[in-house]
Amino acid sequence: MPDVEGITHEAASLYRFIESIQRFCASQPGFAAYLEGSRDFLLFIDGLANSTKTYLEARPDNVPDNAVEYRVYRQELSMLRFAWHYVHRLVKPVADAHTLYLPESLIDCVVQRLRSLPDFKASKLAILHIRELNYLQVIASDMQRKLTQIANLVDFSSTFLTDLGLIGIPYSQANSVLMNSLIAHEIGHFVFEKRQLKYALGPKILVALDASFKAVHDKVEDGRRIQDVFASWSEELFCDLFAVRFIGPCYCYAFVEAFDLSRHLETDGTIHSRFAAPQLLFSYSHPADFYRIQRQAEMLRRLGWWAHIANSKSATWGFLERCEALPPSCFSFPFPPALQSSFIQALDLLVGDITAAVEESVRGLDTGVAGYTQLSQQVKECFLEGIVPSTVRDPDTGKPVDVVTVLNVAYLLYLDNLPELIGRIEGQNAGSVKDRTRWTEKLEHWTLKALGDLALISSKAGG
Repeated sequence: MPDVEGITHEAASLYRFIESIQRFCASQPGFAAYLEGSRDFLLFIDGLANSTKTYLEARPDNVPDNAVEYRVYRQELSMLRFAWHYVHRLVKPVADAHTLYLPESLIDCVVQRLRSLPDFKASKLAILHIRELNYLQVIASDMQRKLTQIANLVDFSSTFLTDLGLIGIPYSQANSVLMNSLIAHEIGHFVFEKRQLKYALGPKILVALDASFKAVHDKVEDGRRIQDVFASWSEELFCDLFAVRFIGPCYCYAFVEAFDLSRHLETDGTIHSRFAAPQLLFSYSHPADFYRIQRQAEMLRRLGWWAHIANSKSATWGFLERCEALPPSCFSFPFPPALQSSFIQALDLLVGDITAAVEESVRGLDTGVAGYTQLSQQVKECFLEGIVPSTVRDPDTGKPVDVVTVLNVAYLLYLDNLPELIGRIEGQNAGSVKDRTRWTEKLEHWTLKALGDLALISSKAGG
């Protein structure tokens, strides 16, 4: 006899679990709202929950007598529970990341910039808060597969948004605009996955490995492992270079600051490789931090940014310059030392292919260098006077200042000119940590206001 009571109990338990998740889909305290992508994600989960609950209500009335069909019937409940466990991990972090705790205008602007790329005109970003002091992109294919499993089983007709990227930011950085320049790297992961670049780069990785490891083939014990590691490194390097191409040097500044890399500068301005050994070591999943910085600096030079930031006196700039000059021999790999030169050679071969993939992905997107050259000084003067620079326009074309210029001027001012800004304010001390913190926050508020204004101007112009 089928265990109808057991089925009823399991269905009710799952029903209650889903309701506990569904409550967060309507969570909007105070004057909070959600980004378009976050709102659509929560609405989708709410509809999926209703369909699943309807499906569960009918379960006890349709228990099969056949033993084989009965096992399948029970398995469907188990599959639903595990799929909803996955959803459970996402809903509250997204619900918590409403516009009272997000740099909304920054995200709006980067989404508008993302939508100007080929194949991304309908893209949206949903943001979730995470506990780790890191940034992440939820793998869209994994998420879509889990949600599709539920939708197919419970006959939920709404199709999931294939153009949705789900990005996690540290809850502590929710109101920061400068540090959240790191979001550009996670957008890179979204682009990498949506364009299926692992398949495009896969053959190139094989060619590079074949050319680089041929002389030491007899010393390679696990060729498949090395191939997988290079695939991970290639994706991370793509995302770094994409971020630099997408928003400029502010990504590099945020990368250095987030990992406190400039602490490795000695008093004479050099980098002591022994003390910096952890940042010179490649892991199985990520290239060494200093190698990533080298490639970012190389991208800045190639795009024409270097000349505009080379007069910086900040430790961040000093680190970028010194790190760029590190020799390949200083890096180490989680493989036998005899293979070191082969790894470097393969990476050198791959970087060109990765850069080409970045350029193909952003085809037609302005680098922002020309706008920065034309308007950065005016934007800087506005910030130094405490003026939101959204009214700055190109004198030749009449176009408003762009997002890339505002972000990069604000970050470089934060690194180089904060004492000058504070010095213009009566009763404030540039040597005070408290005063410096206060005016950094003011600068970020002005930057966010400028980005909000620019997003509004762009939407009115149909941008």
